[in-house]
Amino acid sequence: MTEQDLVDVDTHDPGDGSLSVFRWKQAGRADLATRRQLREMGLRPGGQASVARIECRGGRRFAWLYRIDLAKPKLPMTLEKEAALDKAMAARQTCPGPCRRRYFHCIPLKTLGSCLECYDGTPADPATPTTSTCSPPDPRGHQPMTTDTPDTPGADEAIRYTADVVLFAAGHTLLVLRGWDPYEGYWALPGGHVDIGETSLAAAARELEEEAGIAVPVADLRQVGAFDAPGRDPRGRYVSVAYTATLPATVTPTAGDDATAARWWPLDALPDLAFDHAEILAAAAAR
Repeated sequence: MTEQDLVDVDTHDPGDGSLSVFRWKQAGRADLATRRQLREMGLRPGGQASVARIECRGGRRFAWLYRIDLAKPKLPMTLEKEAALDKAMAARQTCPGPCRRRYFHCIPLKTLGSCLECYDGTPADPATPTTSTCSPPDPRGHQPMTTDTPDTPGADEAIRYTADVVLFAAGHTLLVLRGWDPYEGYWALPGGHVDIGETSLAAAARELEEEAGIAVPVADLRQVGAFDAPGRDPRGRYVSVAYTATLPATVTPTAGDDATAARWWPLDALPDLAFDHAEILAAAAAR
């Protein structure tokens, strides 16, 4: 073997054209960073596609890696963004159960679906009156921040902004399996919340890549329409802008983020879908 026969090999490259995969703390690439690392540097991905991913916990958890040189400065905070951030945190801190309290910490909605008191009767701090709207935090963390949320359905009309994607290929459509309520165990379209400073189009492409591992350029996504019927989501008032795209052939999806599984389903043999996603899919197919 001569020196000319030696070839550099990337041991992290799967060799099938998909993204390189690194183990936790083994990326060894000073030019790459996760979203959290970019935020700590005062940066954001800025619309660029991820170039690799890093895994931990045996591959059960992972994060996308982005090029630092293509990142853009974080957008400045405004009063409108602070209000939107507070609404987003309220959705994670407010119990949807009978108590309807908002806590200082995020409650385990993904695993329990409610606060501990509504789940198994573990009481909140008895020193805090249930009518208090500004209580000091409990050092144990189990302390309601406010309890004046109206009990009347529909009284809280805070609108949450989401994006969904209908991806077609060879007579199939891509669906992801939801891992928690609402609709735990149901198949749904890839999608999720629109981040602060993000358009619904950019959010649709990002959620598709995060939940199914499939990158589709935003230029290939076509808007289907806005879906805003009251009651379409049991968590409250959600307005979703749906997009669609068609691939020449199916590609192997990789479930991530909020999805526990991802697969292609034949259009003539679809399962029951979560939310109003059957309506969204039908509207996309009719285009």
